[in-house]
Amino acid sequence: MKAPEVPVWALVHLTHAALQRVADEAGVDLLHIKGPAVRTSLRIGVHDSTDADVLVRPAHIDRMTSALEAREWELHTGFDEGSPFEHAANFRHPSWTYADVHRRVPGCLAEDDAVFDLLWRDRETAQIAHQPCQVVSVPAQVALQALHAARSHGHEKPESWLLCPEEERASVRDLVADLQASTAFAAGIGELAQHRDAPDYALWSFWSRPGDDRLDEWVGRIRAARGSGRRLSLIRQALHVNRTHLRLRLDREPTGADVAREQVARLRLGVVSLWRHLRRGPADARTDAETRLHLEEITPPHAVADDPQNHRTGRDGSAVADLAVAVSGSTAGLISAEQQQLDAPLSAVGVEASSAESAPSHEQTPPEHAGHDAEPLYIIAPDVAWLDATDAGRAEPLAWTARLDTAELNQLPQASWMVWMLVADGIGTLAGIRAEISALEASIDFGEEGLDGFLARLETNGLIVRTDR
Repeated sequence: MKAPEVPVWALVHLTHAALQRVADEAGVDLLHIKGPAVRTSLRIGVHDSTDADVLVRPAHIDRMTSALEAREWELHTGFDEGSPFEHAANFRHPSWTYADVHRRVPGCLAEDDAVFDLLWRDRETAQIAHQPCQVVSVPAQVALQALHAARSHGHEKPESWLLCPEEERASVRDLVADLQASTAFAAGIGELAQHRDAPDYALWSFWSRPGDDRLDEWVGRIRAARGSGRRLSLIRQALHVNRTHLRLRLDREPTGADVAREQVARLRLGVVSLWRHLRRGPADARTDAETRLHLEEITPPHAVADDPQNHRTGRDGSAVADLAVAVSGSTAGLISAEQQQLDAPLSAVGVEASSAESAPSHEQTPPEHAGHDAEPLYIIAPDVAWLDATDAGRAEPLAWTARLDTAELNQLPQASWMVWMLVADGIGTLAGIRAEISALEASIDFGEEGLDGFLARLETNGLIVRTDR
């Protein structure tokens, strides 16, 4: 069957669930960071990610990378190649989006093991794609977003810090001090001028302001390096071509001639940067206005309540009730010509398979009105991660599912979305689903096989299972 077109932002959620399953099975301590692992109340508006970021206990890195490779993940860029901070390796998979596996947090001067222990100590469990995932605490979410903003050349603002309640900011600063990340954090929130004497001041001055003068970067990296050996290593790196970056830019393996041309260009750029540097003076001699973030450009909105991704059904203002109008009336006008009946073959109602991986179960407690004892009661299968468009702030009658044991992706639009949401909300019997659809005043033609035929097909595809009452 043709693979469904799953938007990258939705695939990120499903990928987080898959990575949690890999970690669970491999006995790896893993924390989800950034993207859907951050509370919505700490973001201004809808925030879409393009990859899934996780932080792994440093002692478990080899175990995690081996587990990924055993499950069809392929190394895209290694730890030493992906960024100047050498903090993450990037993996890709036939079904999932890219995964950034972090071994350290840029900006933290504490030892990597100590950093992870601090973040792991106060971890929380959150639902991502309706699977339980380990995430960092709220103060850590604020701190990590500010540290990420600090290396964005001014393109990313510290939204989480701006939205963080005043009474919780002291906890954030205490954590930052324990992580030994004060300079980088200050760069992220616009207070870098207070750290002019710090050894890593020049480094974060470069990363936090607009501009990409590589000489400033290398000067900052060398000044921040600990020990003469590390400084000599950085000087050697500055003089040589990064073959991985060149391969990614060319989209092929670089030839000897490619490397030679890049080396000449690198030396020429270095001379030009040195000339400019001498003319304007070093980065740390600039005015505060040149290095300070203009935080006043952001006006924090009113606080938004977090959505724990626990759906509610029916007639009480839930996602299903709000979008019921989208599948009311004639389904032929709302579903494509090939998708006219809810109970047609799965591919005909928008359930199309591809390939994806594994995670713990999303518990459901069926309500008493779910149906008669003689009827089967369906719940979502434990090995299925799923995402409803409303989970990510989008008002669309659409859901995506992922079989975490077989790496299959599915898409459920329109009427099939409604049935899925009712099952997810604990209304998993034929009588219960029919009654709820009637109460929602949604008109759906179930066709010849009927609703029970569609549910049977979902069961055959491993998306739902029958359970004892």
